[in-house]
Amino acid sequence: GTGRAFIAIRDNDLAAEVMGINIFKYKLLAFFICNVYAGIAGCLWAYSLRAISPDHFTLMDSIWFMGMVLVGGAGSTAGAIFGTIFIRGLDEIVKAVSPLLLTAFPQFRAENIAGIGPIVFALVVIIFIICLLYTSPSPRDRTRSRMPSSD
Repeated sequence: GTGRAFIAIRDNDLAAEVMGINIFKYKLLAFFICNVYAGIAGCLWAYSLRAISPDHFTLMDSIWFMGMVLVGGAGSTAGAIFGTIFIRGLDEIVKAVSPLLLTAFPQFRAENIAGIGPIVFALVVIIFIICLLYTSPSPRDRTRSRMPSSD
């Protein structure tokens, strides 16, 4: 069915295509389903705000959302939730520590301390990307580990 096709395409595009799965059709279907959910979520959010404007959609928010997905991982819902909790918690900790830093280091100005939040965010995202590069196996290794052995 459709679910098995999605899983086959996720695991290996080429193998799914060799098995006769129409890659374009199922990728288009996945794109459509994701957009339906995003549209419903956007409608509910706009309804709860009562008014909506372009000021609600900033580049910085998009960067924060991408960081949340990178930290938690895009492969699972639990990972996305973990990434959101982690990044928002980190942001709150930085906001709580910033006034303490200002009192501890009076030679710094408030503008300098305010820039710590994005710097910490960028460092966390960079650390997670480096950890991902060095700890995750390559797609070829993951495919080999799932194949039955010929023993």
